[in-house]
Amino acid sequence: MMQLLSVFAVVAALVFGASPAAAQFNLDHYKCYKVKDLKNPKFVKSSVSLTDQFGINDGIFEAKKPFMFCNPVDKNGEGILNDDDHLTCYKVKGPRLAPNDRPHVQIVNQLGTLQLEAKKAHLLCVPATKTDI
Repeated sequence: MMQLLSVFAVVAALVFGASPAAAQFNLDHYKCYKVKDLKNPKFVKSSVSLTDQFGINDGIFEAKKPFMFCNPVDKNGEGILNDDDHLTCYKVKGPRLAPNDRPHVQIVNQLGTLQLEAKKAHLLCVPATKTDI
């Protein structure tokens, strides 16, 4: 479950912009691209143990395939704090949430305030390095 909420928080920060407080944590804005595995080498599915802040939906997840690659971006002239930091996000499959276990969270960022319900873990985003080929 935290996985999904982490994904919501990461995607909100990546796609829509980090919260005003994010700069004090040295978090850049990111633009994410949907990706295709060029199979050089081919991605091998991996099992990962995930535990999140909510303690719900923890367990073993299967990282099934690469889904997004995220570059730091200069949003509205705010600059980039670290142009070496990137994220690679993988589709994951794992334990499901019961409807009554779905956490509700309030997200605040530069685009406004939202209240969200986390429904299921979908992505795992991990730090990555990038080399242009």
